[in-house]
Amino acid sequence: MSPAAQAKLLRVLANGEIQRVGSTTLRKVDVRVLAATHRDLQARVHSGQFREDLFYRLAVVPIQLPPLRERREDIEDLCQMLCARIAKEMKVPSKQVSLGAVEKLSSYAFPGNIRELANLLERALILGRDLELQPEDFPLQSGAAPSKRLGTEVTIEQLAAQLPEQLDLREMLAKLERSLIERAIDSSGGVQAVAARHLGLSRSDLGYKLGRYSG
Repeated sequence: MSPAAQAKLLRVLANGEIQRVGSTTLRKVDVRVLAATHRDLQARVHSGQFREDLFYRLAVVPIQLPPLRERREDIEDLCQMLCARIAKEMKVPSKQVSLGAVEKLSSYAFPGNIRELANLLERALILGRDLELQPEDFPLQSGAAPSKRLGTEVTIEQLAAQLPEQLDLREMLAKLERSLIERAIDSSGGVQAVAARHLGLSRSDLGYKLGRYSG
């Protein structure tokens, strides 16, 4: 959150009042606030990026939720619950996840956490042909390190040194961007949300770029 947004939220929590956009009057509200983050807020408080007073307003009952890779025993139950929910949202029949598929998913590091699992299940429900989801319905990068970021094999300086002295910079950058996007899509098993996260893009930005390059 930006410093301005932090200040506004602090006023809401402190006074229980909000001011609608375009309004000049304050309204009393009685709400319960649940806040979630994957950032280390205490570290951000120390670095001046997050307000200390807001942090202590929010940290009333802190709950630490470990990433999916640290609670693999939950994957089977999550698969059944998510399949039922996704099938209901898409108005398609739900499917069971086979034991083999659960074992395959349980061996994966899930850098995208539960959202990545949900995306994989949605893809499998759409493309899977059997009444039960099978291991082959889940294309995964087996053995891929979860913390590895795309494009870190060579430095920018090493890449620049390999380029010719004369080139079309716009064309070169477009080709590089397209190549990185294709690589991210392949490494994520076609799950755009995960590919966008690897590239540091929003899902809508990635969708725009894919549309531009497919035209």
